Amino acid sequence: MYGLNFSNVYELCNKHRWFTQGTKEQYCKMFRMVDVETPIEEIAAVIWLCSDVSEWSKREILTELQTVAKKDLQN
Repeated sequence: MYGLNFSNVYELCNKHRWFTQGTKEQYCKMFRMVDVETPIEEIAAVIWLCSDVSEWSKREILTELQTVAKKDLQN
């Protein structure tokens, strides 16, 4: 059970303006992590490192990812 996919992570990144400090290569690598079902905690850390950390904490990003993953699994 995973729940994250390209679509829901992409939507979150756009909605919350995450990953604005990362490169295109880093962005592609993050989506590869999603594809191979890397633990959500690691994906949250990557997003946090490549985002404006004055707006989001790593914990807040993780919580958002977990919420979306849980909803996806319920559908």
